[in-house]
Amino acid sequence: MITTIDQQNGSGGIGVSSLIYPHYIGLLGPAQSFTANATKIDAAEFRLIGDITVRLDLLDGGAYNSPLLTSSSLLTLTPGSGSTHHFDFLQSQALIVGNAYTLKLTPITTGFLVVDGADTNPYAGGIAFGSSGTPAPNHDFVFTTGTHATAVPEPSSLAFLCSGLIIAMGANKKVRSRGQKLMGIDSNIRPCG
Repeated sequence: MITTIDQQNGSGGIGVSSLIYPHYIGLLGPAQSFTANATKIDAAEFRLIGDITVRLDLLDGGAYNSPLLTSSSLLTLTPGSGSTHHFDFLQSQALIVGNAYTLKLTPITTGFLVVDGADTNPYAGGIAFGSSGTPAPNHDFVFTTGTHATAVPEPSSLAFLCSGLIIAMGANKKVRSRGQKLMGIDSNIRPCG
């Protein structure tokens, strides 16, 4: 789940004056460019319908053929009503604030894909690209980019861990002391000097 949103276009809506891209896809897929305001990205989300397996590629630049930075795991869509689908990138990717990047839905299998969007240019920081890579300057997909929360242990978990370490250290000291007595070593004897 994205906890800190960097870029977002929430305008659109399947069946609500939106631009929906249905494509029978072989090798190319639709994309959305955006301008970063954050210094990293962990994940992105799109509202999709389809019967296809895709991955989300993050490209370094605002063009459809920009160099690849990182990708997500594969996501298999099943036919049904449109919903928001979450893509975690395989690694967190550093971004430069103010630079353009592109999120490209790359098909892995042939199938049908609908990407929810709007033809009223609701997102000023980028544009949508059709499945052939053709720019659509007045169109934007419904998407979100951002980061996950950093995992911080709960205080009770941390207390449990610390108490376990204290018990282990105490048990280790007791075993060492018992072992010295069995071998005839008096722990009260100190070396001269």
